[in-house]
Amino acid sequence: MVEKKLLKHYKFPFGVRSIFINGKNYSRDEFLKAQSKEKLRDSKGRYCKRKVFI
Repeated sequence: MVEKKLLKHYKFPFGVRSIFINGKNYSRDEFLKAQSKEKLRDSKGRYCKRKVFI
């Protein structure tokens, strides 16, 4: 099983046009959009409006 790295643990470096993570090239705009979407996912990978920590 291939473990995917979470985008929320990365920062987009300055002076770089694109970055390659998990087999996909991201531009700065695409990276920030995907990173913000990932923050809205729960532990099962589903989107949720609010994070609820138990």
